[in-house]
Amino acid sequence: IYHIKLLAHKRDTLDLDIYCSKGTYIRTLAEDIGRVLGCGAHVSALRRVGAGPFSEEQMFGIAQLEHLASQGFAAMDEKLLGIDSALVNLPAVELVTAVAEYLCDGQAVVVAHAPTSGMLRIYSEQGRFIGVGEVLDDGRVAPRRLVIHKNR
Repeated sequence: IYHIKLLAHKRDTLDLDIYCSKGTYIRTLAEDIGRVLGCGAHVSALRRVGAGPFSEEQMFGIAQLEHLASQGFAAMDEKLLGIDSALVNLPAVELVTAVAEYLCDGQAVVVAHAPTSGMLRIYSEQGRFIGVGEVLDDGRVAPRRLVIHKNR
């Protein structure tokens, strides 16, 4: 838990703003707070306002989605994020077509100017997301999860 802020206190209710890591069980935290206070506690409302790279500003409510749906699929499609949007915190590399083909065949490849370790977002030279790779100890990039198929 990175921080807890008390937003409001009304009789037997606390409104809290909590910034925490993944895997934090807010309901368990409420029980722990109630135990410390000696009165017991439970969660009566829970709202997630962010997860990973996604923020509340990017979220849509039911009414907004219904309005978009009434305008047709194109209006909804405009709001969709790319498949790679959850990976924006990973460095990106672009592969020339020949190298991308080897990678898509499951082979580790040499990528000029790639980071020296860790996971990477991999794109074709046309800017299409290919998948996720990992830099090996020898500096080559190995495929880990690919999302496009090589045309045969």
